[in-house]
Amino acid sequence: MVRVLIALLLSLAIPASAWAGNWNKSNKETNAPYAFIEIEGQIPLTRTYDLTPTKSDILLTDTGIYKYPNCEDSIKNNKHLYPYDRSSVASVTKKIAVENINDVIDFTGPDGDDGGLSDKFSMTINKAHMACLKGDFSACWAIRDAMNILSEAAAFTQNTKAGKSPETYFQTIARMLKPLLAAYSTASQRVGRHEKDEIFKSWMKEAIFQNTYNPLADKGARDRDLIREKAVRAYGPKYANFGKDPAQNHSLQSGLAAMMYGVLWEDEHLYQVGLDSYLITLASVNEDGVLELEAIRGGSGLFYSGATLHTLLQIREIAKNQGHFLDEQYPATNNIHDAATFLLDVVENEKLILKYAKANKSNSMCNTYRKQCFHDDNRATVFGWVTIYLKNFPNHQNSKRILKFYEELVSNQQIQEKRKENLNAVIKGNFNHGPFRHNLTHPTKWDKQDSLNHQMFPTDTNWNMGSPRCMFDRRSK
Repeated sequence: MVRVLIALLLSLAIPASAWAGNWNKSNKETNAPYAFIEIEGQIPLTRTYDLTPTKSDILLTDTGIYKYPNCEDSIKNNKHLYPYDRSSVASVTKKIAVENINDVIDFTGPDGDDGGLSDKFSMTINKAHMACLKGDFSACWAIRDAMNILSEAAAFTQNTKAGKSPETYFQTIARMLKPLLAAYSTASQRVGRHEKDEIFKSWMKEAIFQNTYNPLADKGARDRDLIREKAVRAYGPKYANFGKDPAQNHSLQSGLAAMMYGVLWEDEHLYQVGLDSYLITLASVNEDGVLELEAIRGGSGLFYSGATLHTLLQIREIAKNQGHFLDEQYPATNNIHDAATFLLDVVENEKLILKYAKANKSNSMCNTYRKQCFHDDNRATVFGWVTIYLKNFPNHQNSKRILKFYEELVSNQQIQEKRKENLNAVIKGNFNHGPFRHNLTHPTKWDKQDSLNHQMFPTDTNWNMGSPRCMFDRRSK
């Protein structure tokens, strides 16, 4: 049974764009709540779709038509910390193979288990994924083993909140479910589906519902980290309740996980949940090209903006691999370019983000909202989108601008130190650094050694689901 939940304002024949994400502040309807089409037993959507998945093994990679020559640095980096042989993968997987992940990980601390067991698992799976993509079949088998161990334990299907925070759900999606789905896609292409694939299907759907939005729960308790039931519109100057706005990165990440499931197991509705999250988030890009709900994160604003842009591009990539060109289907896709332009603008003039960042002066990465943290290890997330963007839009002005940044670093011209640091943050993980070694900056204690050990600086992160250079700087067979 389908019923449309429409707020009173929407009964006055308000155009669809006004409730599906119009953030024009001059529009008096921006205070209207989101309206969703509620479908019994499914995650609600803001509109109907006719796009369905067509290639069940293909998510971000396609080993049938591409070879992946840029994975070596990703595979060898910190291999001693994240061994990906079958025994090691099984060992770390068994430590998180519990129905409620809070039984083994405390997400209530200030760092949310950064550097802890959840990080170790995700980085291990990402490394196995990159090795499998390169052609190491034992790594592919290790990924399948991880899926089997977790499904047998019904892992993550009884997760509860970490105190009042949705951190448990968010980290389960970011560090367990998404990396697993991406890796299983590649492993399935390399060595075939596991004989228990149907069991994986049932378990994974239950885990996704439990951590994103559970349509089978009692009313009022369905939102987890995909906001649908209690959605609000949040915008300046204080952006109250921004965590409950579906355009925020948590809901987008959840939509991506649902979409990945939808492809792998040919579930057209969950595939469309990803499309819906994509369009909701794109509609939040304002007239300045700002993802407002991310830019307001104090000194973390650029970090979350870059991460969210990358997630949008990952969704677009999956759709493209399914034969769906969202640029043509949905003009709002052009907002991706506006968001990219803004991030590059901030690289050259950090003051542009201040009027947003000051809305949330307390933040997790810098001591002040006046400074954006994107030069150290955060650069891999802030600019993890650059490689996939260059591959998809080589002729766009943003791509030409990025290449000019690279050429400036390669040149022998004098570069002001602050600018040099900023350009390094954009370029380091996306280009081999040999040609601009003379202009390298070293904001972390590992940078100098990494510059000697690797042709490119490692960019494997939870947000990236591995190395963008490995996955997207590919070659046709």
